Amino acid sequence: MSILFPKNDPEQTLRLQRFFMAAASYGICIGLLYYFFFQGQFSLPLGPSLALTLFCAVYNIAVFTVLRTGINKRFADPSLTLLQIMVALGLLLGVTFYTDLHRTILIPFYLVIFVFGVFQLKVRDFLLMTLLTLSGYGFIILMLYYHRPEKMVLPLEIMNWIILATVLPWFSIVGGYISNLRTTISSINTELKTSMLRYKSLFENMLDMVLVLDTEHRILIANPLFYTTTGISPEKTVAACHSFIHPEDLDRMEKELLAELPGQEVITDFQFRVKDRDGNALHVECNARCIKNEDQILGMQLMLRDITQRRQLEDQLRHSYDNLKNTREVTIMGLAKLAEYRDKSTGGHLERIREYSKALTRQVAQLPEYRDYITDEYVETLYLSSILHDIGKVAIPDAILLKPARLDPDEFEIIKQHASLGGDAIKEAEAQIRGKSFLTMGKEIAYYHHEKWNGQGYPAGLAGKSIPLSARIVALVDVYDALTTDRVYKKAYPHDKARTILLNDRGIHFDPDIVDAFFAIEDTFKTIAETYRDRASIKPWLS
Repeated sequence: MSILFPKNDPEQTLRLQRFFMAAASYGICIGLLYYFFFQGQFSLPLGPSLALTLFCAVYNIAVFTVLRTGINKRFADPSLTLLQIMVALGLLLGVTFYTDLHRTILIPFYLVIFVFGVFQLKVRDFLLMTLLTLSGYGFIILMLYYHRPEKMVLPLEIMNWIILATVLPWFSIVGGYISNLRTTISSINTELKTSMLRYKSLFENMLDMVLVLDTEHRILIANPLFYTTTGISPEKTVAACHSFIHPEDLDRMEKELLAELPGQEVITDFQFRVKDRDGNALHVECNARCIKNEDQILGMQLMLRDITQRRQLEDQLRHSYDNLKNTREVTIMGLAKLAEYRDKSTGGHLERIREYSKALTRQVAQLPEYRDYITDEYVETLYLSSILHDIGKVAIPDAILLKPARLDPDEFEIIKQHASLGGDAIKEAEAQIRGKSFLTMGKEIAYYHHEKWNGQGYPAGLAGKSIPLSARIVALVDVYDALTTDRVYKKAYPHDKARTILLNDRGIHFDPDIVDAFFAIEDTFKTIAETYRDRASIKPWLS
């Protein structure tokens, strides 16, 4: 068979198969012609008949040679269909002329020749063959009428021509449509094969594990990475869905992923652990979706991304961040303690200030004006930075800072400098850090927590909302703490007296919104004051 058909060329093999069908038809027709010849129904002498036979043999050998050697691939019609049909029609028209009577039995042979054009020729080619056939048959009728009238029945020949004129155009349109349909189907199949190859290549070379489960959660197919990672054999994937999931995550995956997916259709970023081929736990992130045909669920596709290394890096980063955060908090507390150690009468002042500040900031965040401005990070930063408000007091002489009586005007002017001194100190430290840091808010608080809403404060005389929000908040809590705790120059005021003073200074000393926020949570202030009353030691603080 390798002599007759080429290897690895299915299209050329199909062309040769069609050729052998046509050659067999030639053999059958020649056999019938010789039968009619010896029956006296064919007028062509024996010599021309043998010549016709030889022509058919040489012609078929030539066509086979062209097809077998591949020369036909150089032509516009590599199947040689139109050429073969034209030659066959020419031979059949010749046979029609020399047939004595009963030419009607040759009509089906015209249709048989046309059949060979189906799947290959277009409507235009079929109509061209129809035109040539009808013209040729009409010419034969004229030749018979003038040269062999005794061998024809004119009405019968005209009827044969009418039959061909009726059938062949219709056949041409149908045959052309079938050919076009075959071309379309062939093009679709080619695109489908290309898409399948592209999908297969993508599926097999994906950097994520991909598997398809049926409705019973059995693995139907998976990509090579899944098999090499889990060690599961492709031949043993059925009913092995649970075999690669970490036992501690199996129940959660079944309830939260496999059971929930049909209702949600898509679940993303679901994390669990799988076992690798050595039994080690791998963290994976799963994106899952249902495979559906209209409303019927056929299965589900899981895409698993190994995030083990990412989780390790995240843990390291989280640990580093926690260390940095703790270092930052210790640094802030250490700086604040410098001022507190100068004034032994304010032992629990720092703890109360930051707790007051956090509670009040969260309440202010409920206002529409500040809802987007005050974030969790803002609250945490203010909580940490608020205790730096009096850092500048380390530069105030003890005689003034620790004076057990009210200050005279000159002494008060000196102690007012602590706001600028503290702000400047933090500003110099902030300059050593790139970008915005927690020191930015600490600087604002140190500078401006003695500013007043009406502009009568110090050191810059700022008024209204030109005073940073953080400083406005600390201004109130600092005054509240000073009012409700013992100082060297006074005894603590009760809460009710302190709230009256704050209310009277609403819109004068303090931001009205912040005063209102204070009254909304004054019970929280009382609780904080009681919790941190007279405690000199620093407790672990919250973020």
